[in-house]
Amino acid sequence: MMKRIFFLVFSSVISTGLFAQAHPMWTDLMHSDISVFDFINEMNSAWPQRPTQRGQGYKPLERFKWLMETHADENGKMLNGRETLELWNSLKNYTGERSLTGNWQPLGPMLDGVTTRSNIDGVGRMACIAFHPTDENILLVGTPAGGIWKSIDGGAHWTTSTDQLPTLGVSSIAFNPYDPNVVYAGTGDRDAGDSPGMGVLRSDDGGDTWNFVNTGISTRTVGAIIVCTDQANSIVIATDLGIRRSIDGGATWTQASTNTFEYKDLAQHPTEPNILYATGAGRFYRSEDFGLTWTQSNSGVTNGTRMCVAVNAAEPDAVYLLRTNTYAYTGTFKSTDKGLTFTSMSTTPNIMGWSADGSSTGGQAWYDLCLAGDDLNANVIYCGGIRLKKSIDGGTTWQDINSNFVHVDQHEMAINPHNHDLYVCNDGGLYRYVNNTEWQDISNGIVNGQIYRMGQSPHDGAKALTGFQDNGTAEFQGARWV
Repeated sequence: MMKRIFFLVFSSVISTGLFAQAHPMWTDLMHSDISVFDFINEMNSAWPQRPTQRGQGYKPLERFKWLMETHADENGKMLNGRETLELWNSLKNYTGERSLTGNWQPLGPMLDGVTTRSNIDGVGRMACIAFHPTDENILLVGTPAGGIWKSIDGGAHWTTSTDQLPTLGVSSIAFNPYDPNVVYAGTGDRDAGDSPGMGVLRSDDGGDTWNFVNTGISTRTVGAIIVCTDQANSIVIATDLGIRRSIDGGATWTQASTNTFEYKDLAQHPTEPNILYATGAGRFYRSEDFGLTWTQSNSGVTNGTRMCVAVNAAEPDAVYLLRTNTYAYTGTFKSTDKGLTFTSMSTTPNIMGWSADGSSTGGQAWYDLCLAGDDLNANVIYCGGIRLKKSIDGGTTWQDINSNFVHVDQHEMAINPHNHDLYVCNDGGLYRYVNNTEWQDISNGIVNGQIYRMGQSPHDGAKALTGFQDNGTAEFQGARWV
């Protein structure tokens, strides 16, 4: 929750200097080449007395300043993904002044039977999930700062092979439906910018090893991936600089969108694979030639700040849009003609807020927003913001399904095609909605907590305190986390 909310809080109050120009979305600023020092100076000048209460920008600004102290160079600039990758390639075989005998083991926090959900509220932020098209036991998940994790037993246990990658941010994963050994992963942190984007990774062994296929997109964050169901080497990706397309398995990429908005969401018609849907900069677009050309479709729905899109296999021609402003809910819309026209289903209450009944104002739609359609019931859709909601009437009314067991801040949700359960990635980990009635945390063994700061006891070498992104402060007691 660092970089994006910092830009969010101030982009609406700055009218002079570096930030006088208009941007399609305030999140575009995080991909600019502005000096951090100049940015902070202008922010302090425009808003010298920041309220310290919740939701007024004080914490996000301080988090951002803290982050940049260790990530900006002497000129206040961040390395982009390409520069980071080049540096990593030049140093990855370096052995000078490096211990060759160190024995490092992951300590967590992780759910391992010793540490359980009764001890900690969550393991850390998750960003995406992908289901193997034919083997119901194989799952892949991506994390914003902890790499890719794989399960071969339906989520009971997880392993990773991506610890040595130059970026551990992964915001999208997709299996090739023709050959599930081929998997694509989109790098970078789509929702908070905590990890640099370096384009697309490809695996040819089902997610066990990965290589970059990012020529021309080595600085891009990739928020969504669609692999064509009838053209094995055709891929469309949503990036922070428009929509890109490959017809050779990622070897080369071409710009598909005529604009360079930040796109975060893609969906494919369940039975007509050439029809794609996308959302970017609070707008809705559709393609009828598998992403080669795109047109904006806004009949019945006006632009927002952010949108997400979902389809429903139970009603293939249906398209759902969830629209928000920077913070709050502004509407659910449904199309029954493949996204050509839309009907408003609801605009209230504020299902993006903190309260279960929708009575609170505001929210974090810039940071956490997702939508999914049930594949067995055309009228059932799910959405996530801070909390989790379910509608059984196509978005007309919503009920809260965020039990106290489930962590807040939802980033992706998807229906498993094998068991038809809803799976959710949020700031606490990975959850399964078993029979769509009861929540189960299936993050066991995943180590992805984003640590802000750590302190070790001078009296007991086995004890340490750590502060985690959106998971509080935890103490390691030598075996268990509390």
